[in-house]
Amino acid sequence: MILTVTLNPAIDVTYHVDALVPGATHRVSRVDERLGGKGVNVAGVLTQLGVPVLTTGLMHDGPPSFTPIAASPRRTVVVTDGRDATGFWEPGPAVTPEEWAFFTAQFANMLPDFKVVVFSGSLPAGLPDHTYASLIGLARFAGCKTILDTSGPPLTHGFAAAPDIIKPNTSELAALLPASPPASHQVDLGVV
Repeated sequence: MILTVTLNPAIDVTYHVDALVPGATHRVSRVDERLGGKGVNVAGVLTQLGVPVLTTGLMHDGPPSFTPIAASPRRTVVVTDGRDATGFWEPGPAVTPEEWAFFTAQFANMLPDFKVVVFSGSLPAGLPDHTYASLIGLARFAGCKTILDTSGPPLTHGFAAAPDIIKPNTSELAALLPASPPASHQVDLGVV
C-alpha cells in the first residue's frame, strides 16, 4: 500500500467565466471546489489506477487520515474561460510545534502499514526546510521506499536524505547538481 504525504494541502477552487478580462467584473457560470495539493493529487491518480493508497498531512477540518491543525487551509483559485486560465496560490497556514509533534507521532505509527511513501508539494509556514528529510529518515527506518516531489530548499535537504526516487523538473535538477545538468536523454532514462 502507498501513503502520500501532503503537508500543505489546499482547497482548489475553479471559477468558470465566459471571458477572462483583467480589470473587469466577471459573472461566474460554475464553481468547482475540491481538496488538492500534490500528494492529494497523486493519491487521486493512484486510486483511478486501482492502487491501494491513503493520503495524510496537516489540515484544519481535513479527512480523518490528516492531523488536525488550528489554521484554515490555503486556497488555490483558478479563473478560466475555457481557453486561458489565471491562478492565485495562497500561502499555507502556520503549523505550531505541538501540531507538528502530533503529526510526526501519527506518521511514525502509520508507517508499518505501507511499502511506499510519497512526499509531495510545498511546506506550510512554521516547518523547516529539512522537514521532508526528517520524514524520509523515519520512513526508511520503517522499511518503506520513499519518493520525493518538492522544490527549493526542501528538495535540497530531502535529496540529502537519499530518497529512493526524486521527481525534479529541469531547473530543480540543475539546482541539485554541482555541475551542468545531465543531457535530457539521461534524465529521461533516470541516469544521472
